[in-house]
Amino acid sequence: MPTFSVDFSKIESQDPVPTSNQPVVIDSIEFRQSKSSEHPYLNWKLIISDGPFSGRTLWMITSLAPKALFRLQEVLSALGLPSSEQLDFQVDDATNILIKPPIAGKAAIARVTQETYEGTVRNRVEQLISTGASGNSSEPRPSRRLS
Repeated sequence: MPTFSVDFSKIESQDPVPTSNQPVVIDSIEFRQSKSSEHPYLNWKLIISDGPFSGRTLWMITSLAPKALFRLQEVLSALGLPSSEQLDFQVDDATNILIKPPIAGKAAIARVTQETYEGTVRNRVEQLISTGASGNSSEPRPSRRLS
């Protein structure tokens, strides 16, 4: 039977980031079906881009429920994207990753707080604020349109 070694000495702390504003880059946004609601949501993966927590991952959810769309509209507006009456989204069929509008790679400031969920303290991204910097390395891929 094969054997192997694992070096745990370089594992970084997984303690929650303290309540603060953190510079982030939007890594990806995944379209997901909710298990507890009929409404899908967008799961945002954010990477802290500078400072003592650089490289750490933060997560943010924006619901696509009609009564919660105001939050998605606020985020898109802060990132400089149109937030008019209707915006078309495209999602990669294989991965469910959002490819249009082009948001991955954009820089922002994440307003991070802490919350307790099922007895564990974890981070919550309360808001994304634009930094004015942006970028996008996404190549067009097969997609489907969300309405």
